[in-house]
Amino acid sequence: MTFEERGNETLVVMHDLYPSKEALDGAIASGSTGGFSETFDQLDEVLITLGASVGRS
Repeated sequence: MTFEERGNETLVVMHDLYPSKEALDGAIASGSTGGFSETFDQLDEVLITLGASVGRS
């Protein structure tokens, strides 16, 4: 995961690398790739918390 500042915004790039198409297909079939929305929800919470603590300094 990388973060790149772009003015007042941040570009977040995530890479999910699998050793083969079969491995990717297996991950998709098992549902293990479906957690990205939860991951971003948690990231939002962390960033809000950090922003709140920075604002109090």
